Amino acid sequence: KDAIDQLRDEGYKVGNARLRMFRPFPVARARELAKKAKAFACFDRGLSYGFGGPAVSDLRSSLYATKYRPMIKSYVGGFGGRDVTITDIKEVILDTFKSLESGNLGPEETWHDLME
Repeated sequence: KDAIDQLRDEGYKVGNARLRMFRPFPVARARELAKKAKAFACFDRGLSYGFGGPAVSDLRSSLYATKYRPMIKSYVGGFGGRDVTITDIKEVILDTFKSLESGNLGPEETWHDLME
């Protein structure tokens, strides 16, 4: 929430949605938010091998059969007990803005702040 507030203070039109319960996935709420959003930055702290993050997979499938199809960027991070900081969230959101402006989605998923 602090990252969102800071970006709003900088003039960005951003919002925040958080999963409180993963199953059942809140399909109706996701579709409601998609009506207003140009893009989603979905940050997963887990990974389903071969499918990316579990939350982004469900988000994409929940919007597949609708006419509202915002850009969905997938980020994974926070592995190995790493903290996800306000700066991390701001970087993810700003990267999503860059992708939206350029029209280039980039990689299928971005691994944020991981050592190679």
